[in-house]
Amino acid sequence: MIWSIPGGHIEGDESTIEGLIRELYEEAAVIVKKEDCKPFFIQKTYKKIDTNWVFDEYQARYIIRKFKIEKFIQDPDQENPIVHQKFFSLSSLKEHLKWGSTTDFLIKNLENISDQII
Repeated sequence: MIWSIPGGHIEGDESTIEGLIRELYEEAAVIVKKEDCKPFFIQKTYKKIDTNWVFDEYQARYIIRKFKIEKFIQDPDQENPIVHQKFFSLSSLKEHLKWGSTTDFLIKNLENISDQII
């Protein structure tokens, strides 16, 4: 099984925050309010084309300070649907999220602010 964090792209004329709120609900059944979404960092992503790594896009990462979890039913994305929802502790993140130095960055920086997260 491959684990990841909820994510996606904005649709239509929605804002970044509106897209974040929609994707969290679609992919993890997590309900958040706009005021509880705090910017964390921007990440450049690359994709491999043949043998070369080529810039793909910028991705915005957020910290969610308060949220409500509903029962996960089904991701509406039919191309790459999420089939299972599970939450992990920060201490076990590295064994589930295989993003190399980005996972290390997340752990280091989230440990520094974990006492501030509600």
